[in-house]
Amino acid sequence: MGSQLPPRRRRYFVDFRAISILFTSLSIFGFVHAGLNFGLSRAFELLLSVYNESLSFVLKLTQIEPALRFILSRLSKIFDIDLDLHEHWRHSFVVMALYFAIDLRSYVDRKLPLPATISSAIFGVLIAIAFSVASGIYSLADPIRLAIVLPIAGFVLYELAKAPVTATFVPIVGLSWLQTYLYYTINYGVFNAALGFASVKVFEAPQLVKLDGSGALIFVAFLILLCLRNVLVSAFKATWKRNTEISWWSQFFGSGSVRAAVNIVYALGLCALYLMSNAALKAVGQ
Repeated sequence: MGSQLPPRRRRYFVDFRAISILFTSLSIFGFVHAGLNFGLSRAFELLLSVYNESLSFVLKLTQIEPALRFILSRLSKIFDIDLDLHEHWRHSFVVMALYFAIDLRSYVDRKLPLPATISSAIFGVLIAIAFSVASGIYSLADPIRLAIVLPIAGFVLYELAKAPVTATFVPIVGLSWLQTYLYYTINYGVFNAALGFASVKVFEAPQLVKLDGSGALIFVAFLILLCLRNVLVSAFKATWKRNTEISWWSQFFGSGSVRAAVNIVYALGLCALYLMSNAALKAVGQ
């Protein structure tokens, strides 16, 4: 659990958490801006430009982006179609990858076998890359909204893939392996799909469907619903699977999904602050 970490590991986790919140907030802000294309003040234009360049530099330094563009280039020639990447793919990748990283950290705290932790982390990164790149092929203004549906599908597949591992190494008292697997699959994987569907349907309202780039707001709505689900399901589980050796709060906040939700909440709060600050600076001509 988080409160049981050694001081040095706790400090590193706090540092990583702060960085992940900052990066997630900037990527949500960049994603929304790419969709709605609203005006930026000079300060936020510089901030977003520096952030985008930093992301591009890191992805090129690690050879991730050059490799992806090479693959897409080859596929474009083979199938004679245009497979260029829009800038928002980097932002969806950051949001997904950091969410998965915070969530999977609970595997480390519970001291799961190293192969299970490493394979889950690698699979999480691959899902984040695959679905963010697939999303980046489409414009956020595309009425089919695949640029939004695909990242949401990534969250669904992540939970479905994680369910058998979690059921094996994080059993629920009183339930068989199959019952535990179904619990995680339904409450996280299937629920993610339902939340994504609900988010898309909300923005099919006549007043919203005409809003240019409203697809970006679908992703934000999905993240908000995701956080609410994580908190409610984890609260129920902490109450139902009562461990008298630790407090309810320790059990609740020891959940990887709660930690990931808290990160997203902080990031959304920062993003809202960016939006309000940008509007205020624009109003005074800055």
